[in-house]
Amino acid sequence: MDLSSEDVKKIISEGSKTVGELLLKSYKNTINQEGVRAFNEAIQIGIQNTVSSLYDADVDDMNIICILNKYWGINRDEAIKLIAFEKKLLR
Repeated sequence: MDLSSEDVKKIISEGSKTVGELLLKSYKNTINQEGVRAFNEAIQIGIQNTVSSLYDADVDDMNIICILNKYWGINRDEAIKLIAFEKKLLR
């Protein structure tokens, strides 16, 4: 079987398309991972700001725990850790 220049162009074109699709998938995956990281970081900042503002408003620890659970879905043990961490930052 002889290959014409048109056959070679077609093979190269199809290969380039496949490589391009692979690169695009890889790029989208990287962007998606970065978006997830940024989202998680924003959530952490929101939780820390919530705890800080509640301390500024002189809300007691038990009420902060209840608020973190109600609005952020954070369980009691995790809320206690967050409060302890925030207290260290405030000192």
